[in-house]
Amino acid sequence: MIGKKYGIIVNIASIYGAVGDIFPAAPYYASKGAVINLTRSLVVEWAPHKINVNAIALGFFPSEMTEEIFADEEAMKHILSKTPLGRAGEPLDLKAALIYLASPACDYVTGQTIFIDGGWTAASQFSFFIEIRMCFSDTLSQMDNRKLILKIYFLSAH
Repeated sequence: MIGKKYGIIVNIASIYGAVGDIFPAAPYYASKGAVINLTRSLVVEWAPHKINVNAIALGFFPSEMTEEIFADEEAMKHILSKTPLGRAGEPLDLKAALIYLASPACDYVTGQTIFIDGGWTAASQFSFFIEIRMCFSDTLSQMDNRKLILKIYFLSAH
């Protein structure tokens, strides 16, 4: 790709590169976070060679890796309760993002991670802020809760 001065790379990450969860898989979460940061780092190195590097971060899709999770009724209740669209992903859900990232329409998009997760990561951040407000509203009654939430959001978003 460097020799040809053109290339497109789409890395495969996961929602767990951005958020934690109840499933005990810290090494997996860390590795997917690394994929997201590798995607950004490669942009800096390879953009001068006209190589675009992006990633897709998947929510729950049926696969060999998730077979046990999909067979576990409690796990599926948890997954569906945290996914605003209320369903797991399907292969068709991935196609549009992959076609876009591999097309000339994406020539100016690089270093980005597209979350294909039914809203999981958006809802995870929202529930985090609700929990923060509940935890601090009693102990810091002198402080304006709205200011506290905005400060926490600002720190966690960057």
